[in-house]
Amino acid sequence: MRYWYWTMVVLLSAGLAACGSGASGFAPPPGGSGTKATVRVTVLHALTNPQPLSQVPVLGEGETSPTLTGPDGRATVTVPTGQSARLFLQFPEGSQNIYPLTVPAGQQTVEVTLFADPIAATTTTPGVRIMPTEQAPAGTAEILDPPDGATITCAPPPAVCRFDVHGQASTVLGQPGTPFLVYVSVTPLSPSGGGTFPQFPPARVDPVTGLWQGEAQIGGTGLSEAQPGDMLQIVAIVTSVLLPPGTTTNPLRFSSPVDIPGVVYISRLINLQVGQRRAQSEAAVLLDPPDSECTNVTVTFQWRIDNRRPGVTYCSDLFTNQDLDPFDSRFEHVFHAGQATALRFSFDPRLDDPALFQWDIRVIRCDTIGAACEERDPPCQGQVLQSDVRRLRTSAQAPTCP
Repeated sequence: MRYWYWTMVVLLSAGLAACGSGASGFAPPPGGSGTKATVRVTVLHALTNPQPLSQVPVLGEGETSPTLTGPDGRATVTVPTGQSARLFLQFPEGSQNIYPLTVPAGQQTVEVTLFADPIAATTTTPGVRIMPTEQAPAGTAEILDPPDGATITCAPPPAVCRFDVHGQASTVLGQPGTPFLVYVSVTPLSPSGGGTFPQFPPARVDPVTGLWQGEAQIGGTGLSEAQPGDMLQIVAIVTSVLLPPGTTTNPLRFSSPVDIPGVVYISRLINLQVGQRRAQSEAAVLLDPPDSECTNVTVTFQWRIDNRRPGVTYCSDLFTNQDLDPFDSRFEHVFHAGQATALRFSFDPRLDDPALFQWDIRVIRCDTIGAACEERDPPCQGQVLQSDVRRLRTSAQAPTCP
């Protein structure tokens, strides 16, 4: 259940540098004092049609080593009582769910049930508080682009090194009224950045597809300029707290992502390297679906705009055609996406099952300050960015297209 949409927060952090790529590195250091409670945990896959998850490491606040769940999804851990504590689920791909709970002083045993995605928890033990709840669940948020091991390019100093990040989250994070927010953490590894620095605003998740995108940066005011060869890591964060903005001279800082207030999810780590810093022109880059993909008649098209200029409006149009070139005068369909970089479209199964399409993206960089893509009189005018062309085979019988 890992699933779109626009602006995002970037967190600059060095706290992960010593953690490696494993999810266990995000857990808090052991410590604390006082009495502890034994917590009997049952881990289930989802709220609907719940199934037990076995061999999932579970860690209680202050513990030094996790316990694996059994075939029934159960494990036993300990947490301190009379204070805020957390339970950690660690998954093979490196992501981590975090469940804040409070156990009253003197309570010796606790029963809790943890749901993996959407992230939620319940308890039958009186006096124990645990979240996220079934009534207000959280979700996961993965980074799709840039991929692990990629080299990022950005403008030369004195400009800040910025790069686009795209991801997919649980659709619950895009629903109106959700108390949870998606941020991204950028961790300078070499050289170390000395902490986690949020940038604002947080990401917005599309409520239908779960896709999101935004612009991340490394370095900036008060920090060292990123140099070619610098190493960094990025993760997606889900938290219940709207972080207060800092200032350019005193940015908001946390030791590591696990120390961000209200955090309930940390994605797997993506390792990146800064490439040669040189100015580049904007470019429209296709992301999904892949070339020649056999897909259902309902398709989510996704793209990105590299090397965006701050304060500039970019308006996108999607072209599809069963001819050779969607951009020629005989194009069959054109769909206005506005400032979005993803568009969900359903082909007509009566006409397009099966069918082979060409598709691409045209982006206009609006020259008029403050222009909106919805304004067609006068229309947005400026430099045209044209993507490459991909093929797309649609069929209601996907993934086995005839």
